Amino acid sequence: QIVGLTGTIGSGKGTTAEFLVAQGFQHVRIRDELARAVEQSGKPVNRDSMLLMANQLRAHHGPAVFVQRICEQATKCRRKTIIDSVRTTAEAKCIQDAGGLLVAIDA
Repeated sequence: QIVGLTGTIGSGKGTTAEFLVAQGFQHVRIRDELARAVEQSGKPVNRDSMLLMANQLRAHHGPAVFVQRICEQATKCRRKTIIDSVRTTAEAKCIQDAGGLLVAIDA
């Protein structure tokens, strides 16, 4: 099962993720996946390099590249997975196509 979390800053996404982790889910943050990609490229991990890398990867692999990779890995490993900070409709559709659920949180 895949659960995508979306919501405004401070809305409770982290608290929701903590609850789901206690229920046996693994917690994956899109930002962490992006930071790992920047790090592997040998560039410093900062806002500018992350924005540049995100734009390059999305241009080359599509607008939901990170969520798609996470969904593929979760499905392959059959792990219950939370994807934190889903932002775009393409990412939401990717989760839906993988049979997942998108949860919008607002304080």
